[in-house]
Amino acid sequence: MVDFIRHYEDCPCCPFYGFYFSINVGIMVPQHGNQCSLIQDSYSPCQMEMQKQAPDWINCPIVKQILPTIDTSKIRVVINNLELSLSEWIAKQRADLDKRK
Repeated sequence: MVDFIRHYEDCPCCPFYGFYFSINVGIMVPQHGNQCSLIQDSYSPCQMEMQKQAPDWINCPIVKQILPTIDTSKIRVVINNLELSLSEWIAKQRADLDKRK
Protein backbone atom coordinates (compact mmCIF):
# COMPACT_ATOMS: atom_id res chain seq x y z
CA MET A 1 0.00 0.00 0.00
CA VAL A 2 2.88 2.39 0.69
CA ASP A 3 4.15 2.18 -2.90
CA PHE A 4 0.64 2.85 -4.18
CA ILE A 5 0.42 6.03 -2.10
CA ARG A 6 3.90 7.14 -3.17
CA HIS A 7 3.07 6.63 -6.85
CA TYR A 8 -0.27 8.36 -6.47
CA GLU A 9 1.32 11.38 -4.77
CA ASP A 10 3.94 11.58 -7.53
CA CYS A 11 1.28 11.65 -10.28
CA PRO A 12 0.70 15.28 -11.27
CA CYS A 13 -3.09 15.37 -11.36
CA CYS A 14 -3.60 12.75 -14.06
CA PRO A 15 -4.72 9.13 -13.65
CA PHE A 16 -2.90 8.18 -16.87
CA TYR A 17 0.46 9.83 -16.15
CA GLY A 18 3.29 7.40 -15.51
CA PHE A 19 1.37 4.28 -16.47
CA TYR A 20 1.62 1.64 -19.16
CA PHE A 21 -1.73 0.44 -20.49
CA SER A 22 -2.10 -2.83 -22.39
CA ILE A 23 -5.43 -2.61 -24.14
CA ASN A 24 -5.13 -6.26 -25.26
CA VAL A 25 -4.78 -7.52 -21.69
CA GLY A 26 -6.97 -4.81 -20.15
CA ILE A 27 -4.49 -3.79 -17.49
CA MET A 28 -2.80 -0.54 -16.53
CA VAL A 29 0.36 -0.60 -14.39
CA PRO A 30 2.72 2.13 -13.19
CA GLN A 31 6.03 2.52 -14.93
CA HIS A 32 7.21 5.50 -12.85
CA GLY A 33 8.05 7.76 -15.76
CA ASN A 34 6.06 10.39 -17.59
CA GLN A 35 4.40 8.02 -20.07
CA CYS A 36 0.83 8.74 -21.12
CA SER A 37 -0.93 5.39 -20.93
CA LEU A 38 -3.64 6.46 -23.37
CA ILE A 39 -1.27 6.63 -26.34
CA GLN A 40 -1.09 3.01 -27.49
CA ASP A 41 1.05 2.92 -30.62
CA SER A 42 4.34 3.76 -28.89
CA TYR A 43 5.89 5.04 -25.68
CA SER A 44 4.81 8.64 -25.46
CA PRO A 45 5.51 11.14 -22.73
CA CYS A 46 2.76 13.40 -21.45
CA GLN A 47 1.78 15.63 -24.35
CA MET A 48 0.97 18.53 -22.04
CA GLU A 49 4.48 18.39 -20.59
CA MET A 50 5.88 18.31 -24.11
CA GLN A 51 4.03 21.59 -24.70
CA LYS A 52 5.57 23.03 -21.49
CA GLN A 53 2.24 22.81 -19.63
CA ALA A 54 1.47 21.14 -16.33
CA PRO A 55 -0.31 17.81 -16.74
CA ASP A 56 -4.04 18.38 -16.33
CA TRP A 57 -6.24 15.48 -17.34
CA ILE A 58 -9.45 17.50 -17.19
CA ASN A 59 -8.18 19.75 -20.01
CA CYS A 60 -5.95 17.28 -21.85
CA PRO A 61 -6.88 16.82 -25.52
CA ILE A 62 -5.60 13.22 -25.49
CA VAL A 63 -7.89 12.31 -22.56
CA LYS A 64 -10.84 14.06 -24.18
CA GLN A 65 -10.26 12.17 -27.43
CA ILE A 66 -9.46 8.68 -26.17
CA LEU A 67 -11.19 8.19 -22.81
CA PRO A 68 -14.74 8.13 -24.28
CA THR A 69 -13.69 5.13 -26.42
CA ILE A 70 -12.62 2.98 -23.42
CA ASP A 71 -14.89 0.89 -21.21
CA THR A 72 -13.24 1.94 -17.95
CA SER A 73 -15.14 -0.64 -15.92
CA LYS A 74 -13.30 -3.46 -17.73
CA ILE A 75 -9.76 -2.09 -17.36
CA ARG A 76 -7.83 -3.06 -14.22
CA VAL A 77 -5.31 -0.74 -12.59
CA VAL A 78 -2.75 -2.79 -10.67
CA ILE A 79 -0.22 -1.25 -8.29
CA ASN A 80 1.58 -3.84 -6.15
CA ASN A 81 -1.19 -5.74 -4.33
CA LEU A 82 -3.87 -3.15 -5.00
CA GLU A 83 -6.22 -3.74 -7.92
CA LEU A 84 -9.15 -1.54 -8.89
CA SER A 85 -11.05 -0.73 -12.04
CA LEU A 86 -10.03 2.22 -14.15
CA SER A 87 -13.44 3.71 -13.28
CA GLU A 88 -12.56 3.57 -9.58
CA TRP A 89 -9.06 4.96 -10.22
CA ILE A 90 -10.50 7.91 -12.16
CA ALA A 91 -13.16 8.55 -9.47
CA LYS A 92 -10.46 8.59 -6.78
CA GLN A 93 -8.34 10.99 -8.80
CA ARG A 94 -11.36 13.24 -9.45
CA ALA A 95 -12.35 13.25 -5.75
CA ASP A 96 -8.82 14.13 -4.69
CA LEU A 97 -8.66 16.87 -7.31
CA ASP A 98 -11.93 18.32 -5.98
CA LYS A 99 -10.50 18.32 -2.43
CA ARG A 100 -7.53 20.41 -3.61
CA LYS A 101 -9.78 23.15 -4.99
